[in-house]
Amino acid sequence: MTLGLTVRAPGRVNLIGEHTDYNHGLVLPAAIDLEIRIDLVPRDDRLVRLELVADGDLGQLDLDAIGAPSGGWLDYVAGVARELSHAGLPIGGFDG
Repeated sequence: MTLGLTVRAPGRVNLIGEHTDYNHGLVLPAAIDLEIRIDLVPRDDRLVRLELVADGDLGQLDLDAIGAPSGGWLDYVAGVARELSHAGLPIGGFDG
């Protein structure tokens, strides 16, 4: 039996200095009361299947065939997967 896990990313806004913190510039971030959470169960293949709790929308992504952006929310997941892969980090499929 494969155990799942939950990961969380807190929300923040930059009051000044948008895109400067990772470029070593001045920035004034502030925490906000929004966040993103994902409950996931790893898969043995390279397929990512996601469901948005807010509206039940389903998305699917093959990590071996990440296509061009489609303009939807799944593009965020595809972009992270693409960059992790380009950085040489191991990625695998999951249901979330």
